[in-house]
Amino acid sequence: PFYGLSIRSDYVAAGAVIARMDAFLKIQVNDPVAVQAKLAYLETLLANSPYGSIAFGRDGQVLSANARALELLGYTQFIELEPIPFIEFFAPDDRIQVSQLLFGDQDPGQSRPPVECRLLNFTGFSVPVEMRASWMDLPEPYGRQLICHFNDITHHYEVEQALRASEQRYRFLVEFQGEGVVMVDAKSQIDYINAAGAILIGGTPDTIIGQPLATFIPESQMQRLQGQLENRRKGVSTSYELTVQTLNDIQRDVLVTATPRYTAEGNYNGTLAIFRDITERKQLEERLRYQSTHDTMTSLFNRAFFDEAIENYDPRVSPPASIIIVDVDGLKEVNDQDGHKAGDRLIQKVAKILIESFRVKDIIARIGGDEFAILLYDTDEVQLHQAIIRLRRNLEEANANLPLEQQVSFSIGGATAGLTRELSQALMVADMRMYRQKRRKKASHGSQLME
Repeated sequence: PFYGLSIRSDYVAAGAVIARMDAFLKIQVNDPVAVQAKLAYLETLLANSPYGSIAFGRDGQVLSANARALELLGYTQFIELEPIPFIEFFAPDDRIQVSQLLFGDQDPGQSRPPVECRLLNFTGFSVPVEMRASWMDLPEPYGRQLICHFNDITHHYEVEQALRASEQRYRFLVEFQGEGVVMVDAKSQIDYINAAGAILIGGTPDTIIGQPLATFIPESQMQRLQGQLENRRKGVSTSYELTVQTLNDIQRDVLVTATPRYTAEGNYNGTLAIFRDITERKQLEERLRYQSTHDTMTSLFNRAFFDEAIENYDPRVSPPASIIIVDVDGLKEVNDQDGHKAGDRLIQKVAKILIESFRVKDIIARIGGDEFAILLYDTDEVQLHQAIIRLRRNLEEANANLPLEQQVSFSIGGATAGLTRELSQALMVADMRMYRQKRRKKASHGSQLME
């Protein structure tokens, strides 16, 4: 029976048998010694094959089996297999599939496609195998037989199981970690995004995968993104900040760590990126930055920002520049008589008048408890004089409908920096002029009291 088995085998050991079949078939029938020698040789090859081989009759009973088949099934002698029906050699879950595959069509010469299944040995332990089989018509007394070859794939199965488990672990880590993971192909189409990334974008993986990456990038960020994608094409991995547009039209700031992807042949195949929402961090940074440069009571710039603006002023960029110093009159008296809350309201009134009196590009700062400074770019002495007139007019309008005790008063001094005077010198001159006006006011007020 193993004679026919070897003809259909695709395995290496049986291939050695096939290589000698032509010579065997050419042996004359009247040379029985040679025939017996060849048969013995073929049976030796099959008996020592690393693949299990079993021949079944049309009724499913075992007709023959080699040593490797006995080993796979956990038996030592062929006689132990004879009473076992064909179907009981297979694990229960595989029996219907195997029975239909092998006995559904008994056309001789038709090889069945290889199938993975599990042999059931006598201890009840299942052995994963790849089975190849075909029906063959052999000379009498053998008749039609089902020839099956079994290749033990336990090692491959274990490796496959380990790989599958490893893949599941990594997929779990990717899918359920808090950071977004996205893969983009070479044409900047999204071909994978995990759940965390989809939530950040405001959708689900199904609604996002297949979309162009540009769908989620504001126009203001496109140039930055294109530069980063060019880095990927050059094989460079980078971390950078980017603003994304969610499906709900909300902009979020993200920190992206991106690396290029390659095919098995080493060709560029897109980008793998991990991104984290840093919107709250950016907002906190912005608040801290604002607080470091602004006065909390008036929302004007503070002394530190004003001093830095003076230091960074470049007369070649916006000459000339002028400075106005404003000092609130009577703040101490208001604090002493009506309390500091009343003094705070007075400071805020002055700030409002200043904001209404100057341009957006001018720097208005509170540089002391009752003192303000304004840096006016592109302002010569004539324009400075006009700005001071506008400020006084706005002060008069603010006081027009207020009783005398609620009216605001402040002293003003101004100076212009030019070719003969630096901005720091202009600041000193403006401060001096402001105090000169304040002294005149006090002197005038004293004269009125004496009268």
